[in-house]
Amino acid sequence: MAVGITASVTGRLAPVLPAGAAYESVTDEQMERITYEDLPGDDELVTRLAPPFKEGEAQRFDEFVAKLRAWPPGQVDDPGQCVRNLLSVAAVADITADLREAAIGRIVFNELQARYRSAELRKLLVWVILSPDSGRVINQIPELGFRRKPAEAVVRERCVLYAKKYLGRMLGKLHD
Repeated sequence: MAVGITASVTGRLAPVLPAGAAYESVTDEQMERITYEDLPGDDELVTRLAPPFKEGEAQRFDEFVAKLRAWPPGQVDDPGQCVRNLLSVAAVADITADLREAAIGRIVFNELQARYRSAELRKLLVWVILSPDSGRVINQIPELGFRRKPAEAVVRERCVLYAKKYLGRMLGKLHD
């Protein structure tokens, strides 16, 4: 109580926003300042990303997509945390060199676009990029078939890279 009273008296008492709500305050100016020159290519070793699936191609991954959609961390109510959790899936697949890593990167992007309106998703991705240490990342995902547990710091780093790749495509700054 003493801390609360002191914060109130000194003018430092501020409402606590739910985790991830900071994405709502992302501005267009912040979005425009993000650069993409530092990104690895889609076919390089880091943050591989498959091109958009052609007709019937995605069916090979139906089982994985079903698991991803049912995965509890991908169902949380906080949009900021939900996006970070889904980005963690792409990051873990990448770090652990899963044979499907490029396709999983595309599946996560497709899933994010299906779940969120474009304007909201852009803000969520900018929030991940500008606040890499906010929220949690998931580095152990055996439910989706990943047996290894990469370091949290590396997962955070890759989440930012995937967020940039997705945002760049949404803004027309990167091409598929």
